[in-house]
Amino acid sequence: DFTRGVKSALSERIAAEFKIPEQQILLSEGSEDMLKQAVHCHLGAGGKMLCPAQSWWYYQKVAEEVSAVTVNYSLRDARDTFSYDADEIIKLCRQHSPRILLIASPNNPTGNSMPDSMLAGIMKSTGDCVVIVDEAYWGFNGETNDQVASLIAKHDRLLVLRTFSKYYALAGVRIGFAVVGKKLERLAKFASRY
Repeated sequence: DFTRGVKSALSERIAAEFKIPEQQILLSEGSEDMLKQAVHCHLGAGGKMLCPAQSWWYYQKVAEEVSAVTVNYSLRDARDTFSYDADEIIKLCRQHSPRILLIASPNNPTGNSMPDSMLAGIMKSTGDCVVIVDEAYWGFNGETNDQVASLIAKHDRLLVLRTFSKYYALAGVRIGFAVVGKKLERLAKFASRY
């Protein structure tokens, strides 16, 4: 497939599904691997990553691997559900100037998702930080991919992580992928070493 200028038949198929150029698809050994590569690529010692407090413990651990600092933002607890607080996230971004803003949607373990309109609003206020949307649990809150192409087209520092492990129940094959904005070519070069 390199002779045709594409990474693989899988990356080509994913690109067609998302209606974006194949060059903006990165493959990995599960979405955890791509998350780790993105954090290692964009964070360094003392760099900050903003992520949800009520979420997966691994986010903080992978930041610690590069001696980075994790700043947590809390989800709103509204009795029977949780939700993201865009104003709080924007305030913390301005206060801490993180290199990475991480959003889990749907979030594990709370199950809440961030609406696309909220994500778009946050992206306008995050400066030059890389925004990672971990959608490992995509499919449990809807099955559309339509919003990803428009978000990636508008926000060139956005990285959307997906995996075949959860919704497709293919954990044993360890295939994850990322849809990346155009300004994340550094990650594409970093990830191609693996």
